[in-house]
Amino acid sequence: MVKSRVWDYFLKLQDGRNKCNLCNKILARGSRGSTHNLISHLTRVHPKEYVLQEEPPVMIAQEDSSEFSFQSNNMKTEDFTMQSFFEPEFMKLYNDNNITKSIMEMICMDSMPMTTTDRAGFKRFMTSVCPDYELKSPSSMISYELPKLYQEYEDQLRMELNLAEHVVLSVDIWSDKGSIQEMIGVTGNFLKNEKVVRRTIGVINYQKDVHNGVYVAAELDNLMARFNLNGKVEVVCRDYNSIVENACDHLKISSVNCFNQQLHLAACEAKSKIGQINRVLLNCKLLVKNLKNSSVTWQTSEKIQSLMEIPNLCLNHCSDECWCFLQEFFGRVIECQQVIEELQKLQSSDWDLMRDVVEILAPLSKFSKLSESKESSASVIIPYCDYLVKAYESTQNQPEAFLAVKEHMERELHKYTSCQYLKFSTLLDPRYKDLYTNDSDTSNLIKAIETEFETMDYKNRTFEEISSELCGPAPKSQKLDFDAYIQEKIKSRGKHNALTGEKLTVRMEVTRYLSTAVEDVTPRDFWLNDVTKASYPRLAKFARRFIICPTGSSAAEKLFSTDRATMDEYRNTLSDENLKMLIFLNKNISSMTDLEFETERDLHD
Repeated sequence: MVKSRVWDYFLKLQDGRNKCNLCNKILARGSRGSTHNLISHLTRVHPKEYVLQEEPPVMIAQEDSSEFSFQSNNMKTEDFTMQSFFEPEFMKLYNDNNITKSIMEMICMDSMPMTTTDRAGFKRFMTSVCPDYELKSPSSMISYELPKLYQEYEDQLRMELNLAEHVVLSVDIWSDKGSIQEMIGVTGNFLKNEKVVRRTIGVINYQKDVHNGVYVAAELDNLMARFNLNGKVEVVCRDYNSIVENACDHLKISSVNCFNQQLHLAACEAKSKIGQINRVLLNCKLLVKNLKNSSVTWQTSEKIQSLMEIPNLCLNHCSDECWCFLQEFFGRVIECQQVIEELQKLQSSDWDLMRDVVEILAPLSKFSKLSESKESSASVIIPYCDYLVKAYESTQNQPEAFLAVKEHMERELHKYTSCQYLKFSTLLDPRYKDLYTNDSDTSNLIKAIETEFETMDYKNRTFEEISSELCGPAPKSQKLDFDAYIQEKIKSRGKHNALTGEKLTVRMEVTRYLSTAVEDVTPRDFWLNDVTKASYPRLAKFARRFIICPTGSSAAEKLFSTDRATMDEYRNTLSDENLKMLIFLNKNISSMTDLEFETERDLHD
């Protein structure tokens, strides 16, 4: 085993203590031969003579030997055996920073309290896996390690956004039960390595005393400037909030209502039009309660369900707070009707009303789940909304409830179709194309593409061309050169022909795309495909900004489920700044590192 370089600075005494060769100070003997106190003395008292190297050594196999040597570029070459690699002082020398960072990431990802590092169980665990690691205090973790980790991931996110061409933001306002604390969550969708990724951009403190869109607009503008997003944001997905809408109008950014929230509002309006629904729901809850209170009755119901091949325990969950839970609960009750009729009777009108509720809410529940799927984009909003308007046009039962849903979705369809971003998104969806748009929308799409490529052509011009346009042509000589005059005419005509040819190419690509048959493929898979890029180079480049938009602001809403887990009754002393950093890291660590820890639920949230 090779001697540690710590002993170059110390002399072992007969009583087991160690004498520093630099200052003659006597240090106590470390437990189990540990040199931690010796290294600590050198780094504190003699930093110039002894410098800790953070760069890990490179392991090199030696010829004709079963051992390895380790070389470091920023320290003098030393040979280590495999046994010495796992010595405590070697592990501490190279892993302290990584261990501290990993602990801080664990605390942020799992919403653990900062006092975790001060708890007996965690200390015991760290002692068993890394006995020479010195745990940081909770105050050190929150004062130093948390801002350090936040800065690291913020810089990484800024680099990602600098490379992104287009970004779509999701914004949501949240407040706690007593409206004591209010915040605005902001997430962003963009393309990275030809895949749509989602990142948490930040959380903004919402001041109730400044309750207007101008304040929210200023805060959003500061956040976008912090990440260099000015000019990159295509559209903002927001909840049904006039303040955020006014803020987007103030910033001159197009905004879209969350589609899933509109389905929720339509369902609530339908529920309010159905008479006796609360009475029937109460009867069903009492029925389930009576069945579960009697062990004999419940066992009998289980046997009947088994004989009829009905899923067991399908009456366990019910809620009148959310319409989708209500629809599922009534559906389970109807599924178990034969079992219930054997044990306890319900009125026929109650069964009819439950079937009506399921019929009314089923389409809304279906499209709510479809719109929240991972592959859904904003291009489905207009087709889904149009279908729901048609689906609720005529009914024999509960006409007022059906009419309420139809009128609500008609109002929203009018708003959605007035948004140019959504119309272009639908037009560029290979499953729909021009089924929900008209010739005017197609013409506007062509003009938008032409304008973009004209701007790109302007950016690509030489300095001499731009100077000539801004300052005028260079002064002509008194003698006119006929050959130079002809060459100038040819050059001017070439520019005109090139511009005309570019516009013609754009029109041909759009016409060819719309003339082909619709395809059952998502816009992301279609426009990011290499074959599509080769077939429609200009159209594919323009379409990239329309495939990154989600159907709503659920991603921003999910930030506040983290807020409730982070700011619980036992951690109510967290400052606003620390809370924002914890939420940012909780959502971004797993998605921004090489190892993806996102669960299926996170991907669909």
